[in-house]
Amino acid sequence: RACPGLPWDGRACRPPGDPMQCQCPFSDECTQARAITTLPYFDTQDTSSATPAEDDPSLTCGLPGPQAHSVWYTLVAPSDGAVRLDTFGSNYDTVVGVFTGSCGGLTPISGACNDDSGGLQSALSFSVANGETYYFEVTSLGTSVGRLLDLSVSFAPDPCIGAPATGCRRPTTGGKSL
Repeated sequence: RACPGLPWDGRACRPPGDPMQCQCPFSDECTQARAITTLPYFDTQDTSSATPAEDDPSLTCGLPGPQAHSVWYTLVAPSDGAVRLDTFGSNYDTVVGVFTGSCGGLTPISGACNDDSGGLQSALSFSVANGETYYFEVTSLGTSVGRLLDLSVSFAPDPCIGAPATGCRRPTTGGKSL
């Protein structure tokens, strides 16, 4: 998909420095998801030129139908535990969904979609399994304008890993035990 008014090679945004470079955000496509390799994680990016892709999944929260200005992140869970993410500090109405699977065939995680958790920003927590790959899609609500996204991601390991089975109490996220 083309970035409005900017060069594009017909397949994907090209890398910085390429004479045919497209100015889409680095993570505009699921296949170009920005990898989260260190936790906690914080990222700011301008999403105003981000565009939805035909294979972007429908989010289960926010307005019905496709959202706009989608950007992608991916995380491989470092162990069993819980991930918390939020878009607090962003200056536009955000929606966040979490998926497993692979690009073009993603499956939403039940309950891991949020719109308007703190004002117009989003926040959610969900359980993760060691070694599983998770995709985060951040969009603007409906067709509203994307602007500066502030994404914060943190991780809490399962406190029962390596602990005696008796007496270990797991915290809950979204009403579900880890």
